[in-house]
Amino acid sequence: MAIGWCCPCCGEVTTEAATGALELYRADGVFNKHSKRFGPWCRACGRRALFHEGEGPPAPVPHPPSARVLLLSGTCASGKSTVSYLLSERYGLAQIDGDWILDLRRRELGRKVSLEETHESMLAMAVGMVALGRSAVIAHVILPQALAWYRAHLAARRIVHRAVVLMPPMDTLLERNRTRDCWPQPTPEYWVHKFVDDLRAGPESVHALFYDNSRETADETAQRLWELLRRLS
Repeated sequence: MAIGWCCPCCGEVTTEAATGALELYRADGVFNKHSKRFGPWCRACGRRALFHEGEGPPAPVPHPPSARVLLLSGTCASGKSTVSYLLSERYGLAQIDGDWILDLRRRELGRKVSLEETHESMLAMAVGMVALGRSAVIAHVILPQALAWYRAHLAARRIVHRAVVLMPPMDTLLERNRTRDCWPQPTPEYWVHKFVDDLRAGPESVHALFYDNSRETADETAQRLWELLRRLS
């Protein structure tokens, strides 16, 4: 199969036809307050389209130089979903939110989905968006080993990218976790602490990605990250 998007029902979707043939998000709104239901979805039949790269090792993917990927990590309540949602709304990035993708793949497969499978799905979605000339943001708890995996795969495809780990102070994280309204109840604090510890246990190259967003509004953080992303070459 050639590199590109394909609907399981309607067949290949050419790059030229993709804008009219594919709908990025489900029309029934968001998964939670700030997680869009990314697919993308075939407008003709409603099935989810898939991006294929062919067999063999990763290779450069043809794309406009303006299309790039932001990897947005951080523990629970660090602001990933909110900031990625604003990047989508304000600056047009395709929002690929890990909470939604995990739920989507679980329902599609009818079983528990591993983190590795979730990462593979999100990478394919982001690469597919770039192939269409659109930048994308992957928002998830991306731990150091997975960050290195993403960056290696994006580099192999010659896709310009940037990684940011949202890392406000712990008291800010716990307060946000207690008061956020995007989920029915707060995440157990164990996970807030654990993911911070896992990220801090990474190498200095990961520490260099830490971004304290505690003194910014979500809009300010989104604007700042957009400026950092678009300046890359």
